[in-house]
Amino acid sequence: MSRTRIGIAVLILLVAGALAWIILADRDSHLKTSVASANGSNYKLELPGGMLPDQLNENASIQYSDESSGISFFIIDDSKEKIASFGLDYDLETYMKISTRTLDSTGLHVNSRIEVGGHPALQTEIDGKHAGKDCRFILTCIETPTFYYRLVIWSPSEKFEANKGEMDALILSFSEENGVVKK
Repeated sequence: MSRTRIGIAVLILLVAGALAWIILADRDSHLKTSVASANGSNYKLELPGGMLPDQLNENASIQYSDESSGISFFIIDDSKEKIASFGLDYDLETYMKISTRTLDSTGLHVNSRIEVGGHPALQTEIDGKHAGKDCRFILTCIETPTFYYRLVIWSPSEKFEANKGEMDALILSFSEENGVVKK
């Protein structure tokens, strides 16, 4: 084989390797996103690579899923001012109890106290179904000075343990920016 052919073969292998690296690196990349909700909240979070917009809940301010990993999530934000205007007096525990019942009517779950984005939060795992498939949900409710946030993320039951680290990272990447958006 001539030196020219060897050089071309090496160049082709290098280009193919670089393309493979770019494709694999892109799969593991994260997308930082900021959300200015119609309810007036303003927050940001980091999405795992492969996430695409989805229609999961009509009340959600953001909703994404990744078909290959099976991870799906949405966030609902509720203004404390709006809740109070209905004559309701919520605290984080009440908001969590109501949120839990939207996923599971029994509402009997052990909540863990955590901190997300510098704010108090409650979190629980719920076994359920989505689109007829067994899933495990992580429900996290966060209280900020002006909003309650309901983060619902799930994965098919058989993929839950493999996806848990990515799901936890998404939840913990949440942070509220400057409280309320000026309308």
